[in-house]
Amino acid sequence: MSRRAEILERAAEVFNELGYRGASVEKLARKVGLRKGSLYHHVRSKEQLLGEVLLRGMALLHGGIPGPGAAPTPPAEKIREAIRFHLEWMAAEPHVTGVFLREVRNLPPRLRRRMQGEVKDFEGRWVALIREGMAAGAFRPDLDPRFTVFAILGLVNSVHRWYRPDGRLSMKRIADLCADLVLDGLRRRPARG
Repeated sequence: MSRRAEILERAAEVFNELGYRGASVEKLARKVGLRKGSLYHHVRSKEQLLGEVLLRGMALLHGGIPGPGAAPTPPAEKIREAIRFHLEWMAAEPHVTGVFLREVRNLPPRLRRRMQGEVKDFEGRWVALIREGMAAGAFRPDLDPRFTVFAILGLVNSVHRWYRPDGRLSMKRIADLCADLVLDGLRRRPARG
């Protein structure tokens, strides 16, 4: 692991444990085994560090959403894979997830706008998956794609609040249960009559 990656990982731990406001530069430096002045050799400010933690996490999440021209996988399987990836990422990066879900509001305006753009792009990729399934006739034609994405992300992001690695359900099992719930709601029903 590079020194930069280590700094970002440790910063995510501190931001997650103490919150952005409670995480002083001195505490951040101590966590990575540096003096305060030495940390400034690697980053300009605490705000920059928070922004990099969040943008790095967002970049990793983007990798789990099939984009246009992705392999010819059935729409339902793409949704299942995206949910699984999202939840496995959350389990692997619990500190980044916690920071992402709570600290975006503490970014300075320029970084917040950039982060909002990344989130909008991420949500747009989900919307494209829903529309693809609707166009293929696999998903209900009456869905509101944007609302559907907000509902899916609300469900999967809420897992962070209660999931425990040593709990009764593995993250793989939780991902399958979430995907089953979501897909059951998305699937087109045979016409009655």
